[in-house]
Amino acid sequence: MPLVEISAQEVLAHRSTDKATRTWPVRGEVNRVEPIARPDFDAPFQLIPGENIFTIGSCFARNVESKLLDRGYRIPALDIFKREDFAKIGPSVLNNYGVPSIRQEIAWAVDPDFPFNEEASFSEVVPGKFVDNHLTTGIRPAAYEIVKERREAIRGAMTAIKDCRVVVITLGLTEVWYDKKHDIYVNTHPRLPVLEKDPDRFCLRVMSFDDTMEHLRKTMDTIDKFAAPGVQVIVTVSPVPMSSTHRKVDVMVANTYSKSVLRSAAEHIVAERENVHYFPSYESIVLTDRQRAFKHDMVHIEQELVDLNVGRMVQAYTGEQAPQSDATLLEEIAASKDPRQKWQLVKKNRDKIADPAFATLFVRTALNRRKFTEALSALDEASLEITEAALYRAEALIGLERFDEAFSLLQPLIVPRKSQDERSKLALMVDIHIGMNNLDAATAAAIAYGNITRRKHKVYEKLARGYRDVGQLKKSIHYFEQVVAVNQSDVALLDFAEVLFKVGRHEEAHKLVAQAKGDTSTTRRRKEWLASFASSAPPPEPSEATIAPPARTMPPKPAPSLLQRLMGSFRR
Repeated sequence: MPLVEISAQEVLAHRSTDKATRTWPVRGEVNRVEPIARPDFDAPFQLIPGENIFTIGSCFARNVESKLLDRGYRIPALDIFKREDFAKIGPSVLNNYGVPSIRQEIAWAVDPDFPFNEEASFSEVVPGKFVDNHLTTGIRPAAYEIVKERREAIRGAMTAIKDCRVVVITLGLTEVWYDKKHDIYVNTHPRLPVLEKDPDRFCLRVMSFDDTMEHLRKTMDTIDKFAAPGVQVIVTVSPVPMSSTHRKVDVMVANTYSKSVLRSAAEHIVAERENVHYFPSYESIVLTDRQRAFKHDMVHIEQELVDLNVGRMVQAYTGEQAPQSDATLLEEIAASKDPRQKWQLVKKNRDKIADPAFATLFVRTALNRRKFTEALSALDEASLEITEAALYRAEALIGLERFDEAFSLLQPLIVPRKSQDERSKLALMVDIHIGMNNLDAATAAAIAYGNITRRKHKVYEKLARGYRDVGQLKKSIHYFEQVVAVNQSDVALLDFAEVLFKVGRHEEAHKLVAQAKGDTSTTRRRKEWLASFASSAPPPEPSEATIAPPARTMPPKPAPSLLQRLMGSFRR
């Protein structure tokens, strides 16, 4: 049977309409594909401002949740994170990657004929310590009662679907683990001790289209039966690719199969059910330039694209009229390689600040140009999301050395754990504490930042300079060593070299100076200045107990002000 059958009369009628989305756009003119893809879609029902929305699925669902919260909607399942034990775990505990896991999680919560099986789901990994096979592997093993209590809390959170008229499902992948002993799918890969103890119990399954549709239909049956009356379901496919595969194929090949099956299944379930609707966030992101859409790890999505897609969805389903952006202007500004020219363009068009897309670009450009007062003024007029506006405002306040205000603004700000917003908050808190001369707190924030990202050298570089500027050179060297191990930028190398010269480690300092390329006029002059220091008869190495600057062996250099130091950290 065909998925859709359209009569010739309907085809002829469609051809007579002048709808631009029926044809592929042409490069060279303003279009809906470049630089950011914006596929057209229908919104056949309306969201009610402030209503409860139930979200479930892969990690992209967590992005959707945070932005819906910013827009005033309630996500009752997230009430679980008001509990102290879950606040320490973070939202990823709710991730469900495969369609079978989505179906199971909902059914365990609301269907009395589908009970949760503790024997099948709890595994002992070390004596007296258990894990829930359906939760992310980052959660540490715990006593059986704790694992059981955690599962019961999640089941309770999932019952929120009964009070939600709108359900958003994000489909993640088709490569899933299966427990042959208990005839049940596992949400994440089994822990290594569990696999080693009983290697015949689990297997990896790559789901077929028919398998996927079977579980997707059962999911929709459960939602129709137990969710709020008149339930409407929005289905999306996560644009986040598989970070790795267990199959003997390239992960790109495995991911293409996985997303193709899920995208096809979404199309079929929408065709079958009147209350199920598709939102094309997947197409928007994968059809956008990868450098614009994906973060450095090439897996997770840039916040700009998340914001744009959730914003488009909410605007369409609420009937809001989005402020009209001048697409050509925005693209011209974004494409400008000259920072001064970019700033002149945004200043010239300051009257467009009511458009959130332009406002974000204006504020970001102002911050990059250290026009902090202008950034604050724009934030007062713009309608940006709560978290985004707070982070930008704090950055501007830091630039103006209004550290107490920035601290008061950021300290109570609640952001999802391991999210881009949390990373931004922690990085700014490092700057705030350095500015308030509280280096212990700055170090704690930097370590917290390092725990959730591999790119910790960014904040460690700030710490190294902070300790340098107060004369704690031993700690400064400790952090500079970690920075230059992964970041060979001229600024980092020359800053570290200067500290080493101060403690008399001239030979090491000269090696770092030699490594610097001197690609800009500023770093070239500084390299020449540092290379001029005498390296003969260096003073003895200072003791571990006290590392203080030796007698003057360097030409005098004016100490930078606190504002100059912070501005230097922003430029880097």
